[in-house]
Amino acid sequence: IAEGLPVEDIQYLCDVHVAMFRESLDQQVPAQMTPGHPVYTFNTENELANLQLNECRQLLVKAARQPDVQTLEKLAAGIHKLMEYDRHYLRKENILFPYLEKYGFSGPSSVMWGIHDEIRKAWKTMLKILEDPQIETSKAVAEIEKLFTPMENAVREMFYKEEHILFPNALERLNASDWRAVHAQEPDFGFAFVVRGAQWPPD
Repeated sequence: IAEGLPVEDIQYLCDVHVAMFRESLDQQVPAQMTPGHPVYTFNTENELANLQLNECRQLLVKAARQPDVQTLEKLAAGIHKLMEYDRHYLRKENILFPYLEKYGFSGPSSVMWGIHDEIRKAWKTMLKILEDPQIETSKAVAEIEKLFTPMENAVREMFYKEEHILFPNALERLNASDWRAVHAQEPDFGFAFVVRGAQWPPD
């Protein structure tokens, strides 16, 4: 990136890059965080987004077996709920990334932002299909199946990249004052599925 290679070109190699180092990344011991610390909140949101993805996947499987309007309505509601997770991405992009860039750690931020945008596009496209009153249910299911799996894989891979690469590097670089400033700005963007813990920061 520093030498001018477009971020978009690197984005497609990101998963390959992570796969090469997955064995060593898996051996990392996760940092023990206190409820209320931004990293604790990010990780908790990931756990709950994972459950929401599972619910949407189950509804899609059900719709594929027996397409009906009621199941598609439930799937649309599930994707609407999943879109709350965008608050997680917004906090990363607008609060955490600028602090990392301040310390010269900008490559992952640029690549991740592009992946966030692809995920957002998939959410909006799926909802457009599901909320189209003219589309046949079987055709809607077929179109959603094409979009859902790549989106699901991208979100799950992002869980891994955050928890094994982004957050450990952020904890290494940001100081206590930085984390307090991140914490102070978080309510501006909101939280996904959670109420932030109150045990951090310490007095």
